[in-house]
Amino acid sequence: TFNWYILMTLIKDLFHNKPIQWGFRGDPEMWDKLKTSFGNIENSFSPIEFENELKNHFHQIIKAEGKMSSNNTAWFENFSQKGMSGGYISIEWWEEIGLPLIKSRYKKIK
Repeated sequence: TFNWYILMTLIKDLFHNKPIQWGFRGDPEMWDKLKTSFGNIENSFSPIEFENELKNHFHQIIKAEGKMSSNNTAWFENFSQKGMSGGYISIEWWEEIGLPLIKSRYKKIK
């Protein structure tokens, strides 16, 4: 089978296929916000540089727009507020699944 990751040149392309499962209702919106934060940046980072850049983007979004909670979540006023976990992202999901998924996709193109 053909590995389409090889053709990608922009970081935001790593976000094309969204995960099937999320932690909280705000996680898909964080995914989109993280994707947008990379704009048209090309995949010129080493894997270690990219990991640091990804973490920086993630934490900058939380710092600028979210409010950290004591239960390993962050709340965003501008995210959909529907459902019990509306507006919230799961930091645990991002640390264990979301960010590692994006990092693994990056390693495939390097």
